[in-house]
Amino acid sequence: MRELDRTRDSNEVRFIAATNVHVAAKRTYPLIGFIALFGACLSGYAGLGPWLIILTASTLAIASRGKYDALYERGKALHLSEALLTTALKSFGNGLAASLACYLAGLLLRII
Repeated sequence: MRELDRTRDSNEVRFIAATNVHVAAKRTYPLIGFIALFGACLSGYAGLGPWLIILTASTLAIASRGKYDALYERGKALHLSEALLTTALKSFGNGLAASLACYLAGLLLRII
């Protein structure tokens, strides 16, 4: 908990110690991400539509959100919505880059 220190000469209130927050990540199945990326590679090899890149990126972002759900909830409680939105968009961007690379690798294997 936090301790308060009130000085005698002023009405200033200072916090002496910060609260440590430890949040454990949920147990997830990391194979979901690999299966999604393998599906993107297979869809590129089969010549399916490139819209599967967005589907794979969404799957990766949802898996990431599910893994760190407790951290997102803690961030909402601390009113860090702007940081959470940035984190979610970066996670989606990373998933988009990974799924695009796998899709293009599948297309490359089809050409070779």
